[in-house]
Amino acid sequence: MVVNLIITFFVVGVIFVEYLLCTRLKSPLWGGLIPLLLLAGISYAFVSGRFPLESKRVYSSIMLIIFIVLEWGKGREKHGKMQQKEINKMKAKDID
Repeated sequence: MVVNLIITFFVVGVIFVEYLLCTRLKSPLWGGLIPLLLLAGISYAFVSGRFPLESKRVYSSIMLIIFIVLEWGKGREKHGKMQQKEINKMKAKDID
């Protein structure tokens, strides 16, 4: 029970860091680092035999990767909107 709680807090923390990396930094590569590391880590765990190839583990791993990649995409979209908002503010000040 405690292990599940720790894992949950870890996953939530990783998602929070992922969101911050995607929305605050200019380069999309920084936000893409966590999904790539996660994919590599999960692949290694399955190939090395640390995780048995059970459908429950495979599906949950795939869902986690998809969720992280979607968060990355939403973060980059928000970053673009924030940049556009700043550009619009600067243009408005130039007109006055």
